[in-house]
Amino acid sequence: MPPFRFRLQNVLNYRVQLEDQAKMVFAGAREKHERQHHEVERLDEELKQTLNRRHEALKANRDEVWLLENYCKGLAADLEQAQALLRHLAFEMEEARQKLVQAMQNRSLLDKLKERQYERHLKEENLQEQRFNDEIITLRPRPAPF
Repeated sequence: MPPFRFRLQNVLNYRVQLEDQAKMVFAGAREKHERQHHEVERLDEELKQTLNRRHEALKANRDEVWLLENYCKGLAADLEQAQALLRHLAFEMEEARQKLVQAMQNRSLLDKLKERQYERHLKEENLQEQRFNDEIITLRPRPAPF
């Protein structure tokens, strides 16, 4: 019997490539999301510290209070923009994750099909070997009884 050959191997290889590409896209999206998350945390922390400094400066200098208030407004705007970008990146990351899951499912289906075909091939091979052995046993001359 000829060796096992999966007829859809090229399709399986292509789906493995698609899955690898989807993994890379997802990893890139996750990396961007994490960097933006750290940027949002940094801006939030800086805004909190500036608000504390402004509160302390209320007692001291009016000019410094004005500068800190304007700086806080700018930080708040930057934070809002960074949070909007973070939400957008989270959406992109979720889309990439869904595409990765779909690619993994597509590859998995072909892997299962390949396994089933290989098992069927082994069964047929064993059955053919069994038939051959049975035929040899029936055709072999029997020794004469004593």
